[in-house]
Parts: sequence; structure tokens; C-alpha cells
Amino acid sequence: MRQQHTRQLIRLAVLFATLALLAGCNLPRQAKQSDLAKDQTLKMVVPYAGTDQSPFALDPATAYGAAGVQTTSLLFDGLVTIDRNEHIEPWGAIAWTVSPDGLEYTFVLRPNQRFSDGVAVKPSDYAWSMDRAASPCLGSSLAYYLAAIRYATAFSKETCSSGQAQGNITTLISLSILPDDSSNTLTIRLAQPAGYFLAALSYPTSYALERSAVSGADLGKDGVWVKYLSTGPTGQGGSGMFYVASTTPANQDTPARLTLKPNPHWWGLRSGKTLHFTEIDLIESSAQTAYSGMFRSDPTIAWTALSPDDPDINAMKRQPYYHAQPALTISGIAFNWKITPFDDINARKAFCLAINRDQISQQIYQSLNIPSWHLVPQGMDGYNAQLKGIDDAQTTGNASLAREYWQRYLAARGEKAPAVKLVTWFTPQITKAAMAAYQQQWLQALGVIVTQQTPPGVIYLEGNPNPFQMFRFIWAADYPDPQDFLSQLFRSDAPYNTQSASVGAADTLMKQADAMPDMSQRIPLYNQAEQLLIDNVAVCPLFQYVNHYALRTWVKGDFVEDARGLFPNDAWVSGYIAKQ
Repeated sequence: MRQQHTRQLIRLAVLFATLALLAGCNLPRQAKQSDLAKDQTLKMVVPYAGTDQSPFALDPATAYGAAGVQTTSLLFDGLVTIDRNEHIEPWGAIAWTVSPDGLEYTFVLRPNQRFSDGVAVKPSDYAWSMDRAASPCLGSSLAYYLAAIRYATAFSKETCSSGQAQGNITTLISLSILPDDSSNTLTIRLAQPAGYFLAALSYPTSYALERSAVSGADLGKDGVWVKYLSTGPTGQGGSGMFYVASTTPANQDTPARLTLKPNPHWWGLRSGKTLHFTEIDLIESSAQTAYSGMFRSDPTIAWTALSPDDPDINAMKRQPYYHAQPALTISGIAFNWKITPFDDINARKAFCLAINRDQISQQIYQSLNIPSWHLVPQGMDGYNAQLKGIDDAQTTGNASLAREYWQRYLAARGEKAPAVKLVTWFTPQITKAAMAAYQQQWLQALGVIVTQQTPPGVIYLEGNPNPFQMFRFIWAADYPDPQDFLSQLFRSDAPYNTQSASVGAADTLMKQADAMPDMSQRIPLYNQAEQLLIDNVAVCPLFQYVNHYALRTWVKGDFVEDARGLFPNDAWVSGYIAKQ
């Protein structure tokens, strides 16, 4: 995959380990005063997954991974958010209009929005925050979330000197992002119609950050300003439901802790919304399996993620606090279309059909994931229940047909079988066992010895001395739209089509669907494109992940697993701790 995608891979691999609890609803239920426990402190264990994915990575323009995204969603507000069904609902904006050509969105902001220090939130704050996220000076690898905005991609590729963008485009403000503070509106111009645009705005790169809170060179790229978010009686910088009350670094005896408290200036409090939680403590574990142990040993901890690699998971599955929900995350094997042998569809089909997903799920993953041929996962708009595997194969694969395709490949190539390497990153023990199982199945079905390679954080490109042939990939929903699982990965011009797949008919369908505003019209086109991608083995899907988590029975409200990687905001309005 491309170098910029390393961060995305890390985020996705960590999503499997963190297996985030998500929640939300359209009409939050309100707790009765008689139901509320006296102490409304919510304690959550968040697995440590590296600095940029930590709950302490609080810059909405750069934070990623389940922990970082969840926390920034509590601290900063976007124009829109998602509900528990992955559908868009108004948040910082109360309404919006779209021009007849689909190229211009005008948002009407909620009145009386304020940052946690009481300063008014204006359309120009949203505009500055988006411009900062796209700026070459910040250099955020997440700038692509704003790619639908006119000139945003070109702006991100400009140069930076002394904290100022240099080149043909030095800012998007007044060019394609137009704030009008006097009318409380924000207009955004797109490069082309994009039916997924509102969904993309639900990601933190579009959230409002207080400009005066950001210090340091290159738009606060050094992150120094993040250390001071807790400055003042109610913090500073954030526009969301909560503010940073304090941070406690880890030491030899205690883990790091981030304490959040309700933002007394948040607009929702004046709009009939109630935040019952008086404090949220995010406790960052330091080891892969430490979080389940912390949960079991400390009865005051309300929630933690669980991993299939956790030795305690089978014991915890028998407890009333255990939950599981299919995640909007898929995994598979990607084949490089430009490298032998996978420049030939017969080889791609042979290797994909040789894999018995059901067997690996049962024997390696203890059936804690879902064998699947799908690119768009179950639970997302656009899931195609009628999708067929290669040549109608079931998730068990088809070893005999795999051998036929491999023989066709060998016959066309003079009976010479090339050496084949599988590149993989982020290999906990359970993943290593699965990789070994793939290797064994390829050996049995095709007679091919596949060696495994784990580079030190390097993604091999075609121009490098050792380009990859195939690699294990993971992809999670960045925003709730099938475009994210199809066009982002498999259009010939897609930034993350790192295997160089090219299916012309699917390209046409995806381009048409991407531009349509009506989801009911888009989905049939995406469904057709997905089937073509499977038939041509643009990638070899293997599993849909399942999120496993522990949630105390005394945590009430609409805390249900939503599987996306974010806490839908309305969950925090309905959530509370009941009397025990």
C-alpha cells in the first residue's frame, strides 16, 4: 500500500484490537431522577495503540484510531453527526440546502454555539478548522476526508514556508469554503457532485476547533497546544459536549488517564439535551490484554474492549456484561495486479478460492469473526445480501476449482511457478496463526510455498526493489457510506487502490453512484460494482470483524454496539449510571 496509507492500516488494525463500543439513537431516552446513581462518573479502559491513536491524541485534524476519534468526537462538534443506524443527522448545523447541480452546500449553524471557555463558535471557526486540516503546513494524512471540497486536494499538495502555504492555492477560505458570520451560514463548494459528502463531514477533520487555542509552528503541528486544552476553569479549544478537565501521565504504578467533564457552554444544554455523566475517565492500558484484567479487577470500570487474542475472552463471554456486534470492518488478501503472478486473473482466482474461510474462522478465531465475500459489510447501507463469491463459491472456497485456475496460469506461463511472498503488518499471535493457515491451504490446494514477510513499517510500492505481491489488509468504515468501502479502495483513480486493480465496468458504476444524492439510486449501482470487483478479484475478502466488549449492567441509556469506531453523540445524552 502507499506510504500515506500506513497510518490508515495502523488505525484499522488497532480497531480490531480495541473493538470499540459505539452507541447512539435518534430520540434519546431521558433518565428519571429516581433512576440515577449519586456518582455519575463513567470509567472506561481504552487499549493503548501508539501515540497517534491514543485517547490523548486530541487534535481533530490528525487524531485517528478508535480511541482518538472517539475522544475528539466528545470534545469537538461537527456540522453533522451520525445516529445509531449510521444515518446523518444535524448537529452543529440545524439545516442545509444543496444547489440544483449538487456542487454547493449551504449550512445554517445553530445559534449560540460556544467553545468550552465561553467564546462564540462562528461559521468562520468551522471554515478555519477545515482549512487547517487540509493545509500543507499541517500535513495531516487525514486531509483526504475533505477531498470532495473544490481545490482541497490541490491545496494539500502545495508547499509550506514559515507556517504559510505557498503556491497557487494558499487557502480554501473564500475560494471553496465561504463563511458568513453575519448570517450564521457556511457555504462549501465541491469539485463535483458527491453523494457521500455529508457522511464524510461526520469525521473529525471537519470539527470546529478554537483558533486562539492553537499555538506553535505550522498551524500547531507540533501539538504543544494540546497540552493546554485543560487550561482555565472549563478548558479551552473544544466546541463539543465535554471539555478536558485534566490529564494524568502514566507512571510505573498507574496508567495514563484523561478526565472529561460536561461543557457548561455547550449548545445542547440550551436545546433540551441533558448530560447525566458528570465525569468521563478514559484509562489507557499499556499492554494488549491488560484492559480485560483491569475491568475484572476494578468493579467501578464501566466499559472495556475485548480482543479475540485476549486469554480472558472465553471466560468473559459467559458473563452478563459481555456483548458482541458485527463491526463495519473487513479484512482480506490484496493481490498486486502489476506483479507476477497476480497480473493474471487465473492466479488471483486460484489463490482466493483456495482459502477456506469457515475453517480458519472456526479453528483459529474460535468463530469470533464472520467469514464473508463482501466488500461492503453487513450493517451498512449498501450491503448486498445477494452477492456471490467467485464462480458462486461459498465461504469455504473451492480447492478443486482453485487448482484448475492455477493449472491454467501455469500452462500460459510455461509451467513455471514464481516465488510468492505474503506481506503482513501488525501480527499478534492470532494473526500469525491465521497467516500460517493460509500458507498451508495454498500449499495443499496449489502446491505453492508462500513465504511470509513483515517489513518494519514499510509499504512496498511497484517502484521499490522488493514490491509486494500480496498482503493482508484491513479496512474499517471511516464514514457511513458504501463509497468508503468501494470507490475509496477500488476505483482505478482511488488513492487507496494500492493493488492497482482496474475493472472498467465497475469504475463506471462507482463514478455514477458517487455523484448521486439519492441513496436508493446509488445502492443498486454499488451492488453491481461490488459483484464485478469480486468476479475480477480486485481483492480477496476473508472476514467481517465482530466487536467484543464488556459493559456493566448498571450503565443505561442507548449504549448499543454501533460498530463504526465512533460514539454517536446522542448516546451521551441518553446514557447514565443507574442505582445499584
